Amino acid sequence: MQSRPPVAKPGANASRQVQLDQLQKRFSASFKTIQSTDKGTTVRLALPPSDPDFPFDLESLLVQLEVPAAYPRQQCTLTVLNSDIPKGFALNVERGYAEYVGSVETTLVRQFGWLDRQLETLLQQQPSAVQVVPAPKVMAPPLPEHVIQAVKAASEASKKPELPSGVASAFGRRSREVDQLKTRFGKDVRASKSDRTLLHLTITLNDPQFKRTDVFPDRIVRLRYHIPLQYPLSPCSIDLDSRVVDKQLATHIATQFDLHVAAAPDASLFEHINWVNRHMQAILDAPVQGPTSTDAVVTPLLHLVRPTQAMASSSLGSNIKTTSSPRPVVRKSLFADEVDTKNRLIIVHDNSQQQAAAAAVSSSSSNNAVVASMSSSSSSSDEDEDSNGDSGSSSDNGSEEEEDDQPTSSTMASSTNSGSIRRGTEIRLVDPELDNVTLLRCVVLHLLVKCNRCKNTVDVENIQPSAEADGDSKTRWLPCTTCQAVIGVKFLPAMVHAHASSMGFLQLAGCVAFDLLPSNFIGACAACLQDMDHGLRLAPHERPLTQACRHCHAKFSILFKDYRFVRLGAGGERLQADDQVVMKLKKKKKPQDMILMVGQPLPNQGTCKHYGKSKRWFRFPCCSKLYACDVCHDKQEDHVAETAHRQVCGMCSKEQTIVGGRPCLHCAHEFDRSLGKGAFWEGGQGVRSKQLMSRNDSHKHKGLSKTGSKKQDRVGLSGKQNRDKQQNQQTSSHD
Repeated sequence: MQSRPPVAKPGANASRQVQLDQLQKRFSASFKTIQSTDKGTTVRLALPPSDPDFPFDLESLLVQLEVPAAYPRQQCTLTVLNSDIPKGFALNVERGYAEYVGSVETTLVRQFGWLDRQLETLLQQQPSAVQVVPAPKVMAPPLPEHVIQAVKAASEASKKPELPSGVASAFGRRSREVDQLKTRFGKDVRASKSDRTLLHLTITLNDPQFKRTDVFPDRIVRLRYHIPLQYPLSPCSIDLDSRVVDKQLATHIATQFDLHVAAAPDASLFEHINWVNRHMQAILDAPVQGPTSTDAVVTPLLHLVRPTQAMASSSLGSNIKTTSSPRPVVRKSLFADEVDTKNRLIIVHDNSQQQAAAAAVSSSSSNNAVVASMSSSSSSSDEDEDSNGDSGSSSDNGSEEEEDDQPTSSTMASSTNSGSIRRGTEIRLVDPELDNVTLLRCVVLHLLVKCNRCKNTVDVENIQPSAEADGDSKTRWLPCTTCQAVIGVKFLPAMVHAHASSMGFLQLAGCVAFDLLPSNFIGACAACLQDMDHGLRLAPHERPLTQACRHCHAKFSILFKDYRFVRLGAGGERLQADDQVVMKLKKKKKPQDMILMVGQPLPNQGTCKHYGKSKRWFRFPCCSKLYACDVCHDKQEDHVAETAHRQVCGMCSKEQTIVGGRPCLHCAHEFDRSLGKGAFWEGGQGVRSKQLMSRNDSHKHKGLSKTGSKKQDRVGLSGKQNRDKQQNQQTSSHD
């Protein structure tokens, strides 16, 4: 047998190279050789922490390792390269590695394994002191004298000329008064991005004698405040949007403001706006005059809130005349209130549900309003500043008082402004999410109702919202598709916003509300306060609808999680049909168990003739309607069913998402229970097959020993056939 020569033991250099190869194989993704010379090898790699509970936000530890040529007799040197690790903590890691390598002889891979396990401990130690060695000072030679003189001359020539003392003080006063204005009005004041002299301001008229709701129906005045950079050397001015207020009337308000500013030059910016707030009624009642001649004497319309010595003390009785009220201005917006409702409690009034505007204000009442305004202007400046400076709080208080006069329901305050309490079925949304949307209103309602006579569901589509003044002109009357009973639906809409979740009220005849189908809505953007030009099709239990405003391109999102049909009032409000619409109207109301309510089972426990054991209804996303199966859907609808993602439990009517293997969230009913071995009879509701039934169930072996009658084998046609068969067998046996 031939013997092999012994293998030589690897030297020190061979062991060093083997460990470097092992380290490169272990960190192949980040291993990089920087330098390799006779003195040693320098490599860089990234050590990601392997501890899943690593407390620091560190993706990987970047290190540079210097392996000397005499390794392993001479230990390696580690340097931390992470810029986001402070130098003191990096020194802790480097020193800890050096101490471990000096005390234990092991391979490079095991050294980095120890560093990975102890990295959290090293980083939690107190940071080491870092000594900063100052750089040696290098004294530059002195500059020549002619260079120093030239630099002084150039610096004196580049100095800006000093402003006059009056202009400097004006700049300081303008900045102080603008800051005061922003502090008093908060979010109601917004600086223009393109013009430094323009402020967009929103004020709430809190004058109790203000009656001109035809001009400002919501008592909200939006104006542009022009403050020149030379203020107060140059006067300030205001202007209103001619799309909201009549152009001639807006010019009249701006002119009266200019007269007031000219008569009171020492008043602040806030006092000028306070004057507009307190005397808007008198400004609107004053006659709208043409441009005055240059020789005319400039007199203010009313006295300033804070009297000054420069104000004229002339009487105003001769300057203010009675005129007819201006024609009512039609608002562009669908909503009566366009103010930003974020972090504010307001009452929203829908003008579409109110009757025609009130009659014009008589001339005598106009004079009385002017006299009252003049008498109120003599109050002290401190009281006026306190009452108008916190305009937000005053408006909130007024809203709460107005809410007390409304019905007790939390959502009725935004749905109607009349004194009558509505009765009927309220469509109440459960925690709707309106992101960057101030107001939302249903313009076309699609509903699924259940007939009181035959209990079958009927689709009522394209229900137009109606107002109190419309009567029954927009009430939908239609016959039941099964029993031809008359069904009536009337929809009274309501505004949906951050503090009201009611879509409106339903007044029904011959039916009850069963389900809410996808309907059309229109909203108002919270960024630009403009109505959305396009309608939004929304439905409960769907994904959030995210779109962009076509005016300001700001994104908004709307989500309807769930809804409730809540009956308000004693028995509800019933519709009455005339003889031309219906010949017979059933007046007896059916019980309330026909509404889809959580806790009550579905009809036939949700089963149908196609699937007798599927105790649930499915909501198909193609039409958002409930059917027991896809076959029932295809028979009733004109389109093919899509795969459903939500279901309604047939035992408790709880709607939920379809998740395989999960029981009902409300009653724990198992939808997908496997009827395998070990199942029981359970009163006929469980397993009926004796092969699959548990042997511990008495029904498995029931009736096996029972003797059956064999009369049918002896008489009749079957008996004759059996006898003939026996005779044939006997004859064949004899042969």
